[in-house]
Amino acid sequence: MAAVINGAQPYVPSPRYTLNLLQTYVREIEREGGFVEGDEFNMLLFRTLQLVKGTTEADPLLLQYLSFSLGVGVHPLAVRVGPFHNDVGLRMWEAGYLLAEFLIKNPSVVANKRVVELGAGVGLTGIAVQGLCGGCKSITLTDYTDVTIANMNHNVSLNANWIQENCPGAPLPEVAHLDWEEIGCSKSIAGCSSLSSGDLLLAADVVYDVSVIPHLVKVVKLFLLSAAGKLAIFATTFRNEKTFTLFITCLEKEGVQYQEMKDFQYDALFDTFWKQKRDEVRLHTFSIGSSETARCTQHATKVVQK
Repeated sequence: MAAVINGAQPYVPSPRYTLNLLQTYVREIEREGGFVEGDEFNMLLFRTLQLVKGTTEADPLLLQYLSFSLGVGVHPLAVRVGPFHNDVGLRMWEAGYLLAEFLIKNPSVVANKRVVELGAGVGLTGIAVQGLCGGCKSITLTDYTDVTIANMNHNVSLNANWIQENCPGAPLPEVAHLDWEEIGCSKSIAGCSSLSSGDLLLAADVVYDVSVIPHLVKVVKLFLLSAAGKLAIFATTFRNEKTFTLFITCLEKEGVQYQEMKDFQYDALFDTFWKQKRDEVRLHTFSIGSSETARCTQHATKVVQK
């Protein structure tokens, strides 16, 4: 711990995260009727408080690492994030945690699938799924801005050994640029090989900007219409009723049916990192009308909710 606080270890967490970890540790010990004492721990806590005090202003250019010990392998999964960056693609979001938790618990959802993730951000969901679920034919992580794409490429490379350690032979996630507006205006995904060849479309916390919601819905529609048997699963965070209502309105306008998943199984692997209430994050599946795609989607929904 001292090496982490003093920056002697690679991929160290932020001082604020370390302080939160130490405080949580103390609370849990006290909750069980114990107490924490000792000069070494007190010095660690004091040093962390000093570091936090020296970083009171949020630096938008600050990059740091988060590590996740998921109960497998020797090494943790680690991702580089920009917690105060203006680009939301460099931050962590609870919906991404839930989507990963659900898929890891239900690996059959991604088995033998060509998976595409929209708005993949730091890439945590796709990296975790490929390392712990395995069985994907391929997984492509997409986003829009150059800085997000560069950071996602970094995180995939960073976790290459972790993926191979936990799922030998699994292909690494690919990273690609994707412009929803361009796809929506062209009314075709023929020019996007990852979308046109994909079987499963994933997204987490992409319903927040009203200006892009119509384009997002068109991408979902075009994906589902491109071939029978395609499935889309979104983890959405309910923050603003107006924004979510617009999303539903656009889905109905485009003829995309949605279904909220209830009582699904998941392992709370990322529970320590949640700040929002879990009931504010929901899982939805999407289908088109009464087509074969809709029937396949309904069947898949029943399977994963058993």
